[in-house]
Formats: sequence, structure tokens, C-alpha cells
Amino acid sequence: MSKRNFDYKKRLNAKSKLYKKRTIALATSFVLVAGPIAMSGSLPGLSINSVQAATLADVNLLTNTTVSATLGGEPTLTA
Repeated sequence: MSKRNFDYKKRLNAKSKLYKKRTIALATSFVLVAGPIAMSGSLPGLSINSVQAATLADVNLLTNTTVSATLGGEPTLTA
């Protein structure tokens, strides 16, 4: 291909398409990374779940324990 037949319009469109694709990919990755950080607690009804574990002193394994519950109340544990 000689320089006289070089298709500048085709090359310009290809660069423009690649630029758009990279810009959209960058914006999408930014939203995916920054979204949870910005939205933590800002929406009504959205809460952060957390887990708590009992210490070894609170855990009774292989002992005589009974669990009793009352209707509408919290269950109680007696050893």
C-alpha cells in the first residue's frame, strides 16, 4: 500500500472507537470500585451486616445445658 492510498478516515474512526471503548471501561471500573464505598449507609434500608463470635469462655461444649424459650421472648441458656 502506498502512502497516497492511506485511508485517514478509517484510521481516525478506529482510534475514536478505541478511545470510546477505553473511556467506558475506565468509567465502569471506577463505578464498580467506588460505588460500595460511596453508598455505605446512604440508602434507606441498606445496612452493613456484621458477624460476632463468642469467646472461648462463653462456649459450653459437651456439657449439660438446657435451652428454654418463651413465646415472644429471647431464648435463655442454663448450664
